[in-house]
Amino acid sequence: MEGLGLKSVAEGTLWIVEILIGFSVLGFVNWGFKRLIKFMSKRYGKRSDDWRSRLNFILYAPLTVLTWLLGFAYAIDILGNRFNFSADLKYLAPFRSGAIVSCGAWILLRWKQELHKNWIAKSQLGKKAIDPGAAHILGRLSSIGIGIIATLIVLQILGLDIVPLLAFSGVGAAAIGFAGKDALANFFGGLMLHLTRPFLSGDYIRIEEKNIEGIAEEIGWYLTVIRDLDKRPAYVPNALFSSVLVTNFSRMSHRKFEESFSLSFDAAFQIQEVVEELKVKITSHLEVDGELPILISFSGIEEHALKLSVCFYCLETRLVEFTRLKQEFLVMIHHSLRKRGIRFASLFLTLSDAVKQSAERCISDKKSLLSAEGRNQGASLNELTEFNKGKNPKENKESVELPAKGVSQGQAEEDKKL
Repeated sequence: MEGLGLKSVAEGTLWIVEILIGFSVLGFVNWGFKRLIKFMSKRYGKRSDDWRSRLNFILYAPLTVLTWLLGFAYAIDILGNRFNFSADLKYLAPFRSGAIVSCGAWILLRWKQELHKNWIAKSQLGKKAIDPGAAHILGRLSSIGIGIIATLIVLQILGLDIVPLLAFSGVGAAAIGFAGKDALANFFGGLMLHLTRPFLSGDYIRIEEKNIEGIAEEIGWYLTVIRDLDKRPAYVPNALFSSVLVTNFSRMSHRKFEESFSLSFDAAFQIQEVVEELKVKITSHLEVDGELPILISFSGIEEHALKLSVCFYCLETRLVEFTRLKQEFLVMIHHSLRKRGIRFASLFLTLSDAVKQSAERCISDKKSLLSAEGRNQGASLNELTEFNKGKNPKENKESVELPAKGVSQGQAEEDKKL
C-alpha cells in the first residue's frame, strides 16, 4: 500500500516537474541567446554605421517574448493532459506557429528600422548617395509588405481560407486603380523617382519639353517642386517624368569652355604663334583636364575677320568657380593677342575711314556716270551718220546747204539793220 501511495504521489507531482524542467530549459536557451547576441554586438560595436552593432536591440526582445510564449504553451499542454481538457488543446499548435510568425515579423521590422537609420547616417556623412526620401519610402513599403504577409500567414495557420480574401482584394484594387489612375500614376512616378534617382533634392535640372529649369526642392509622393532662377516654384506631377527627358546639371563631370574670336586680317602671319602659346598655357593649367581633347585652332576665314576657336574641358563643375576660371582664361587669351599687337575684328568704321570710303564711292559713281554719258553720245553720232548715209546725194546736199543758206539770209538781215 505504501508503494502504491508513493507511486500515486509521484505521478501526481510529475507534471509539476515537467513544467519546471521545461521552463528551466527555456530559460537556459534564453540565456544562451542573450549571451550570443551580446557577443555579436560587442564584435561590431565599434562600427556605429553597421546594423549588426544593434543586434541586441533587434533580437533580444522578440526572442525573449517568443521563448516565454512557447513556455506558456508547453505548460498549458501539460496541464491539459493532467486535468483532462485535452480537447481544447487543438489550438495550441496554431498558437505556437502564429507566435513564431509574429515574432519573426517583429524581428524583421526592428531590423528594417535599424537599416533605415544607418542609411540616413551614411547619407549625412557623405559615404553613400542615398536620398532620405527614398529611404523613407522603402521603409514604409517594406513595413506594409511585412505586415500584410505576416497577417496572411497567421490567418492561414488559424484555418481561414485567404483565397476569397485575395480575390476580393484584387477586385477592389482594380476598381480603386481605375477610379484614381492619375493619382496612382503620379504615386508610382514618385516611387520610381526615389528608386531610380535621376535627380535628388537640391540638384539643378532641366526639362526640355516643358521648358522648366531650376533646383529640385522637394520630391513628394504626388508631385515635385522645382524652383527656377527667378525663384518661382513649379509644381510638376511625378507621372510627367516617365515620358520626358531630364537633364541633371549637378552630376556633370566637367564643364566645357568653348569660345570663338574674330581677329583682324593683320593677324594672319602671327596666328600660329598664338595657337602654340595658348596650347602650352591651357594644357599646363591645373583646372584643365588634359586627358580630354584641347582644341585651339585657326578655324575659318570670314568676310571681315579670321576666326580663332578655343575649346577644352575644365574639372571644376560649380558655376561660380567655373565663371571665375572662364574670366581667367579670357584674360589669358586677350593678353596673348595684345602683346603681339593683334586686334579684334570690328564692323564699325572710324570717321576718317568713313570719309575716305565715301569719297572713293563718290568718285567711282562720277566715273560711272561720265562713262555712261560718253557711251550715249557716241551712240547718237553713230545713228546720225547711218541715217545720212541712207539718203541720195542731192538730198544730202540740200540737207547740208539749207543751214548754210539760212545762215547767209540771217547775216544779210543783220547787215541791213546796221
